[in-house]
Amino acid sequence: MEIKKYMRTVCMITQSPYPMDARPRKQAELLVSNGFHVDIICRAQTQNEAKVERFGNVTAYRMLKYSSNEKAHNYILESLSFFVVAFLKLQMLYIKKRYDLIQIHNMPNFHVFTAIIQKLLGVSIVLDLHDLTVELLEVKWPGKKYAFLKKADKFLEKISCKFADALITVSEGCKARLVNRGNPSSKITLVLNSANQNIFKFDNKRRFEKIDENAILLYHGTIAEHFGLHIAIEAMAEVNKIIPNSKFYIYGKYYPSYKDRLEKKIKDLNLTESVFLFGIITLEECYLKIKEADIGIVPYVNNDYENIGLSNKTFEYTASGLPVVASRLLSLQSIFDEECIQYAEPENPADFADKLIELCNNPQLRKDKTLKAYSALSKVSGSVMDSRYLSLITTQIKRKNDI
Repeated sequence: MEIKKYMRTVCMITQSPYPMDARPRKQAELLVSNGFHVDIICRAQTQNEAKVERFGNVTAYRMLKYSSNEKAHNYILESLSFFVVAFLKLQMLYIKKRYDLIQIHNMPNFHVFTAIIQKLLGVSIVLDLHDLTVELLEVKWPGKKYAFLKKADKFLEKISCKFADALITVSEGCKARLVNRGNPSSKITLVLNSANQNIFKFDNKRRFEKIDENAILLYHGTIAEHFGLHIAIEAMAEVNKIIPNSKFYIYGKYYPSYKDRLEKKIKDLNLTESVFLFGIITLEECYLKIKEADIGIVPYVNNDYENIGLSNKTFEYTASGLPVVASRLLSLQSIFDEECIQYAEPENPADFADKLIELCNNPQLRKDKTLKAYSALSKVSGSVMDSRYLSLITTQIKRKNDI
């Protein structure tokens, strides 16, 4: 039976929840605004979420509940389980939808093989490497204990990248690593984690005045050790000595053992009335928190992985007009220079405290950095990255249709 199609269709597969993960959401909404229908096979954030939910012309199919379990063996089992259910769901959907393109969001990389049948049928397969797992696993599970897992991951990255028709990644550093590992530069499209500017809009009403007390500091996103929240919390003890009654609000998904560590640090430093650990919030809620905050903090530790990656949150803060204090890392400095971001030495709580206090005491400095960061953002803004991403998707579909 001939299946009549009224619009181009794309299926995305991601082991993260939708619509909580900013990158798949931004891309899906962009495709829809350009005449696509998008299905997303994903995980649920909670047990109460609908198994199938429509967001206009985006349909989310939630297969398993999301987990932030940090144990290596649990992560492997969860990834394999999701692979099986995503593979089966894709085959059922493909019978009806006949997708023009399938995009897999890592981690892990091997989920690209959920589309092996579609690949054989001539459908274009795109692998979006949010994270380079070779570098990330070395940070998460260092040492010889997980040597076999890391060796296997290198092999899986190699065959996954070769299997895909096109690759996307998030920074020049990530692209350089992929090229060094044998992937053709022409196969890789750089699409930075720029902010969704339909949500994160520049706040023209922000007032820049000296902050003598009650500074509001903000962090949102994944909360794991390599993101350095313990450093920022230690800095808060010093900030409160100079800027009393300051508050640091943390929102996101936690690695359980790390959350325990943060809670103990907060208690030991007598910061229970100053530092608050909250759960995941929507992107829209995050924007409201940004508007209420005085400074965003990005306290990442200095390691190989963080020096090649770029976070969503820095782009979201600068797009919204929020001043930023961040670790001085190569990846971030390649986009924002010293005039844009208040940089502190990584893993140095005293320096983070000094930089936060300096911004509080100097409203003109806060304003200047905010405006210059927003100006720098225009070179890699959402519209620039959107155009690059959309061009890749349409080119891949056209190329396959012309074969």
